[in-house]
Amino acid sequence: MDISDAILARSDQLNAVDLVEPVTVTVVDVRKGNAEQPVHIITDVFGPERPFKPSKTVLRDLGKAWGRETQPWIGRRIELYNEPTVKWAGKEVGGIRVSGLSHIDGPVQTAHTITRGQYKQVTIRPLPSGPDPQMVAAALEDIAQATSIPALKAAWDLAGKRGVQGHPDVIAAKEARKTELA
Repeated sequence: MDISDAILARSDQLNAVDLVEPVTVTVVDVRKGNAEQPVHIITDVFGPERPFKPSKTVLRDLGKAWGRETQPWIGRRIELYNEPTVKWAGKEVGGIRVSGLSHIDGPVQTAHTITRGQYKQVTIRPLPSGPDPQMVAAALEDIAQATSIPALKAAWDLAGKRGVQGHPDVIAAKEARKTELA
């Protein structure tokens, strides 16, 4: 039994404490937030119910690596992790940081503010630009386990949320299963 869902904080957003280990997500959508958290990144893993609301530091990293227009971010992948030394109000509380990004040609060097006038150099490494192989495998498994056309549609919709509906193996599996179920 996987306890991942049981340990998530009850919240309307992804929290650093939710990241027990690094997780790679695919950007499904980017929405405008509020003044305090102006950007909401919807991911294939956490969905619209728990958007990733990046800090200014992470937004600067994403802007430097991918550009300031968010439409091209959709379909790209981010590896997120909990950095326990992130401070808020002078105390180490932890925060979400980026360790890898797809669609970059090489490592991206950036500086994170530790305190006023004090910076830490950070390197963001490139991730393969294609779909996450784990997401493809999960979609293939869901399609294979579909026992009805409505269940197949649900598996196909989930493949879309995972960002792998366009993968040739996923398309072929869906068509084959559809024929089997018909």
